Amino acid sequence: MHQSLWQKFDQAARQWVPFSLAMFLMLFGLTPTYLPGYAPVAPMLSLIAIYFWSVYRPKAMGYGSAFAVGLLEDLLIGTPLGSTSLMLMLCRWIVFHQQKFFNGRPFHVVWAAFALV
Repeated sequence: MHQSLWQKFDQAARQWVPFSLAMFLMLFGLTPTYLPGYAPVAPMLSLIAIYFWSVYRPKAMGYGSAFAVGLLEDLLIGTPLGSTSLMLMLCRWIVFHQQKFFNGRPFHVVWAAFALV
């Protein structure tokens, strides 16, 4: 059976949106804000994106995507290469292996678990 052009576009978008959104949020989180005292408390938006996609669509956000986002973040920030990648992949691993806990839980429970991660 042949897929229409829109079906192919939809399938490609479903594959690339999680990774693209994680990259966008990572870059957005690295933009300078010039607010005094903001840098130490700035949220790590890439971690939020990896966590979200790992909970709600685990097949859409793989370990390779998490590694790539973390590696680029390390290159842009200047931290040791692989440190952010390791943290993002560890988050992905923890969430992936706790899928039974996350399935069917309300919003506040899922994000309270994020606070622990």
